[in-house]
This record gives sequence, C-alpha cells and structure tokens, in this order.
Amino acid sequence: MVGIRFGYDSAGGVVALFVIAWPFERIWRRHPVPVRRIGLRTDVTYALVQPVLGAIGIVVAAVIGVLSLAWLPGLAVRPIVTALPLWAQAGFGFLATDVLVYWAHRLGHEMPFLWRFHAVHHSSVHLDWLSGIRSHPFDGVFIAPAFAFLIGAGVPLEIAGALAIAQALTGLFAHMNVRWRLKPLHKIVLTPEFHHWHHANEPAAHHTNYSTFLPVWDLLFGTYRMPDDQRPTRYGIDEPMPTGVLGQVLHPLRRRRREPSV
Repeated sequence: MVGIRFGYDSAGGVVALFVIAWPFERIWRRHPVPVRRIGLRTDVTYALVQPVLGAIGIVVAAVIGVLSLAWLPGLAVRPIVTALPLWAQAGFGFLATDVLVYWAHRLGHEMPFLWRFHAVHHSSVHLDWLSGIRSHPFDGVFIAPAFAFLIGAGVPLEIAGALAIAQALTGLFAHMNVRWRLKPLHKIVLTPEFHHWHHANEPAAHHTNYSTFLPVWDLLFGTYRMPDDQRPTRYGIDEPMPTGVLGQVLHPLRRRRREPSV
C-alpha cells in the first residue's frame, strides 16, 4: 500500500532510498538474500513506474473517497475538530487515520475481492525496503475513505499529506531486511519484526499485525502476533501470481473461473 501514498522522481527516488537503506540491510542483515534476488527486476520496475501507477491510483482514490460518503461523519465532527489547537488536530488526525487504515488493511485481507489487489503486495518472497514498493495501483485506494473522513473533519491538508508521507516511509522501514528485534517497542510502535510477521507465509501468522503506526489496534482487536521464541522466515503467498509488473497489475482484474460444483 506504499505506492499510492509515496510520490517521488522515479530514478532519483530509487537511488536515494538505496543509498539510505542499503547500508542498514548489509550491516544488520537478517536473511542472507543475494543481491540479484527473486523478484528484484519486478520491484525495481514498480519503483520506476510508480509515478504513473500512483497517478492512476490517486484518481481512483478520489472517486472512491467521494462515493464512500466517509466525509459525511467527518462533517459531523468538523466543528469540534476545527476548534482544537493545531497540535490537537494533528493528534486527532494521526489516531483517526491509524485506526481507519487498520480496518482498511484488515478488510484487504479478509474480503476476497480486496485481497485480489492486496495479494500483489504480499507476493514478494523476499522482504526488504524495495519489496515495500510492490503494490497494485488500486490496492491503496481502499484507504481513501479514511482520508475523506479527515478532510471532511477539517483536518488541514498539510497534516493529512504529512500523514500519507509518514505512512509511506514507515512502510518502507517496516519491510527492511534487518535483524533488529527491538523487543521493548513491540507493543508501542511498528517495527520491522512486527511487519515481517504480517508478511510471514505461515498459517498462524495469517491475518495478523495490520497496524501502520501503533500496534495497539491489533492488541485491541485480537490480531496481534509477536511470539518470543520464533521469528518469521518464509514470505509470499501460495496462490499463483504473475512475475512481471503488467501481469500483476492485470491479474486482479481478470475474471475468476468458477469452482466446479460438487
């Protein structure tokens, strides 16, 4: 879900992020992944075409945000929100966005139609900062109602934009191939260990750790998983997924064959 929320000059952005992230992933590497790992070409292509995919996603997100009518409850609380000082508006926007995105992300796993799009992001068998960019352009649009609510509530656009950028950068950090466990922070803020469990292709880890910033939502809603005696080792999905960008973008849009009746 990073792609729609993270705009940057494609080639320059890839180089800048590589320079920042690569030393951490080499010095504190978790999994000994080869430089030319599986899916590298696909993820680099996603990064390079992100401005195009992001633009498509933003247009669709704007339509979904309006049609969702999520701005109506936002209008209901607007007098209260706009009366708050700026720091309180930022706090309200942060908490509201975090819990709404938690549910949007969770529905992306639990609703088969939404999973078609989100599965593209989970198809990476190696996790690193670059794999965080792999995302269907229509995947991130399902968080549009959350931002429609914020705008309706009168949260300044600068704050909403900053939250979108913060989510994108946090997403890249969460996918990094680093061995940091950061156990004291597990129930406080998102860490790579927390999000790696979300991507783990293990039955016990499925449908867990949806939070973007604060794991408190997973703790409250029963989806928190951070075992003390295990670490995630296997990623990806079991279902078929094309290997190239074009195939992955078209994959969720193809008509599904009906299962034969028994």
